[in-house]
Amino acid sequence: MILKAEKIAELQAEIDRLKSMTYCACCGKEFPLDDEAAIQFSEHILTCDKHPLRELEAESDRRLALLRQTHDDAKNHGHCPSCCMEGTGFSLFDWKYQSYVHAAGCKLVEEVKENHNGGG
Repeated sequence: MILKAEKIAELQAEIDRLKSMTYCACCGKEFPLDDEAAIQFSEHILTCDKHPLRELEAESDRRLALLRQTHDDAKNHGHCPSCCMEGTGFSLFDWKYQSYVHAAGCKLVEEVKENHNGGG
């Protein structure tokens, strides 16, 4: 009977501890429930390696890199919009530049399809 009472006391102490905490559902890091909890938790989300935002940020960075590379390729071949070739008369709607952007877009679409179908 004593062991049962000790176990009950132990479990109650754990319940009390858990009631005084909040945690990150992604990694399990605990935060005390106090006036600073919301700030600490918000800051943690910005750096939590297991938070889904890290995947979105990585995908965004990858797509931005691809668009930058496409832009650089177009610029190196003289097909960049007038923002980079001031005074050349090329416009944003130059068909050669559009074809570079279209090719980059097609590549991204194909990657998304492949990942969606379990290929990635």
